[in-house]
Parts: sequence; C-alpha cells; structure tokens
Amino acid sequence: MVSRSADAELNAMVLTRFGVEAVRGSGGRDGRRHAYKGGARALIALKRALQTGKNVCMIADIPHGKPRDAGMGVILLARLSGRPIFGVAIATSRRKVLERTWDKTTINLPFGRGAFIVSDPVHVPSDADDAEMERKRQELTAAIDAATTRAYALLDDAR
Repeated sequence: MVSRSADAELNAMVLTRFGVEAVRGSGGRDGRRHAYKGGARALIALKRALQTGKNVCMIADIPHGKPRDAGMGVILLARLSGRPIFGVAIATSRRKVLERTWDKTTINLPFGRGAFIVSDPVHVPSDADDAEMERKRQELTAAIDAATTRAYALLDDAR
C-alpha cells in the first residue's frame, strides 16, 4: 500500500518496476475521515488480495505520529481478513538518518551488512472490540520497536 500523495509516486514506480502491485491509498489521522486519500478503497483492495492468497505489505505507522507507532488501518485489515500481522525491520550497517524528518527516515547504503528481522505474528480476532483493537495496535507497535532494536543491535554491536 502506497499513499496517493505526489511524494509517494516514486515509491509506487519503484514497486511497479520490481513487479510488485501497488495499491494506492492512505488513512486519516486522529480518527478523522479523509475520503480523498483512498484509505477505504485501498483497504478493500488489500482484503481482496489476501482472499486470493497474496501477501500484502503496508507501512504500519501513520505520518506525523510517533515513528513505528502502528496505526489502526493494519489492525482493521487483520481483523477483517483473519490474517496475522508480522512486524518487520530492515537495517544496514551503512546508513544515512534524515534527522529532520518526522520519522527519522533512514536511507540504507550499499556495501555494508544488513539485518532483516521479522516479529512473531500478531493475531487480531474477528470479533475484536475497540479496546482489543487498541491492545493489538500497541502489541504491533511493541513488535516493530523490538524488531528495529534487534536489527540495529545486530549490526552496531558487531562494529
């Protein structure tokens, strides 16, 4: 899933170039609805993709929030689809951190070592109420944080 914003156009083009189907859309912040962002349509497209046996990938955190703080969209998709969520972290020993970005975006550089960490699955019951959805969102956030910490520790401890 890639945002419909102009900033994300490059991401969508790269995915397409590598043969990955990009679903365009994003949700709103603070529970507000933003129909023009295409989040609902993207959620439906992702659910359909899962029903056909495909795997899907989306960035779990929401723009201008706390980095790696999972949004509710990925939790809702898991509840609707019955599929688990896996938190993933990718890191390299050579990297450039963009300190002035809201999420401290990292550009992984070539010619170094890499780490790819996958968390244990987070399962969201189909009958999860709002409180359970929030618990699962927090569980996913913790899983992403742990995977990220582990990835950087593997690389930085070996220096």
